[in-house]
Amino acid sequence: ETLHEAEGSGLLASSPDRIRFRHELGRTAIVEAMSFGERMAATNQVLDALIDAGADPTLLVHLSRAAGDGRRASRFAIEVLDEGLAPTNHREIWKLTRIALECTTDLSPGRVASLHLEAARAGRVTNNHGEAVIHAEKAVELAVELGAVAATLASAWLTLAMNRAATGDRHRSTEALHRAKELLDRGPMTEEWVRCNTRMAAAELIAGDVDDAVTRAGESIDLADGNGWVQELVYALGVRGVARWGPDPEAGRADMDRALRLGALHGTPDRHAANLHNQSVLLLRNAEPLPAERVVDEAERYSREHGLDNLVFHAQVQRAHILIHQGRTVEAETLVNDLIERASDPGAIKASADAALARIWSRRGDPMADALVEQAWTDAVATGEIQKIAIAGLARLEHVWLQGDDEPLRRFAHHLAQLGERHRHHRLRADALRMLKRLGEEVAPFDGCPRPLAAALAGDHRLAAELWEEAGQPYERALELVESTDTSIAFEGLRLLDRTGATRTADLVRQRLRVRGIQGVPRGPRKSADGAVPILTDRQADVLALIAKGMTNAQIADELFVARRTVDNHVSAILSRLGVE
Repeated sequence: ETLHEAEGSGLLASSPDRIRFRHELGRTAIVEAMSFGERMAATNQVLDALIDAGADPTLLVHLSRAAGDGRRASRFAIEVLDEGLAPTNHREIWKLTRIALECTTDLSPGRVASLHLEAARAGRVTNNHGEAVIHAEKAVELAVELGAVAATLASAWLTLAMNRAATGDRHRSTEALHRAKELLDRGPMTEEWVRCNTRMAAAELIAGDVDDAVTRAGESIDLADGNGWVQELVYALGVRGVARWGPDPEAGRADMDRALRLGALHGTPDRHAANLHNQSVLLLRNAEPLPAERVVDEAERYSREHGLDNLVFHAQVQRAHILIHQGRTVEAETLVNDLIERASDPGAIKASADAALARIWSRRGDPMADALVEQAWTDAVATGEIQKIAIAGLARLEHVWLQGDDEPLRRFAHHLAQLGERHRHHRLRADALRMLKRLGEEVAPFDGCPRPLAAALAGDHRLAAELWEEAGQPYERALELVESTDTSIAFEGLRLLDRTGATRTADLVRQRLRVRGIQGVPRGPRKSADGAVPILTDRQADVLALIAKGMTNAQIADELFVARRTVDNHVSAILSRLGVE
């Protein structure tokens, strides 16, 4: 009878087993009408009743927090964790471990340490890298205080090493790695020893010690293979595959192929997803964007299925770079803007996302490119990772070229060429040498040089253009066409640059063609007689039409279901392409 009026008005709905609000808005309205004290008292009544009824601990965790009862929230969070969650439920583990750690008065120091370790691992997977490092450091600190056995302490140090690496803190990551290795070296050769040894091989690879990395990863492979430790074998094969790809491409591909075959069946999900991502990176470095795209599709799908948010982010950044190579810059820009806007704390990989955006902005002459190019380069160098340095470095190299000042360009190109040679990063070395060739220096192809770049370095621009076309890379093809002494071919390359939206690049090429004495260099696209604007992409034309209606950028974002930052970038590109202030 008490509820009769509420049911009659449609606020509540009743059934034999429950009474509920017909709509969440009704519940929200009631809650907001209550004072804080009334709300706490009512919530605690409900919490007590649910505890008596033996309700699901997952529900009790959140209700305890709403009731302001940190001790019970912590207890129920631990119950849920102890019952075991689905292995893909990293976000829930991240949430629950932090709730459990809010009130630790009833917990032993050992349990607290293990919760910090769980939080550290879940935080890395869910793109909460800064907080994850703090949890890993706390886990190590507690393990030391408790005098934990060597294996337990080494596991904590290894987790800390991996978390620090994810934030780009390479030197402190290496310190933690050596601590773990020292502890594990005192005992028998275990799977944990192999995992740590493989991680050290990866650190050597990052530092440029390619031969040492190959040797150390080989040690891990032999031990893992001999003992049937398939998960560690998958990890070690993936690391050696990356390390060998430069000095011995066939052996590198063989290692990676084996790692992927085994990983699909027996590997840990994060390692298999990482190997897929790495293979895509290596294929793109070898000027094979179409196979790279197929592999990154698989990497992203697999990462999503297993709740690996960090590797989804990696895959999408890699996809953006593939799109840029394919001339699909509008798609790439939208993807990166959305990624950056949604990211909580993606860690060191953000340098690669920024580099992708910087490259797009540089090519179209966007004034925002200057700061972003330098930020991406600074962040990438801080990580010490050659792949991030290569991505950001080549974006910076192109940006310097587009400024038209040859001496800074020459110095930086030599620096990148030396880095590429030392790290066996053939794409970095070849692109830097191609830039030096543009400056009139004598260069030559080298063993392992990607085929289109080898042709360019040899001066065969026609063959290079054909190979870039086969690879589906229109921007690179255009840059080879404009080197032709046949004006019709050079002008074809110029028109291709216009179509890819590389406004600034096209302007620089026009200037250089005129310096070469070529007559009749076509002007850039202009508005057609019928009022159409052919130099805008379809999406930019949509944005321009809405601007013409008087809509703000925020309103346009709502209309097109995109991020506000994406619209800001479209507007900047429109103004640049139309040549208006």
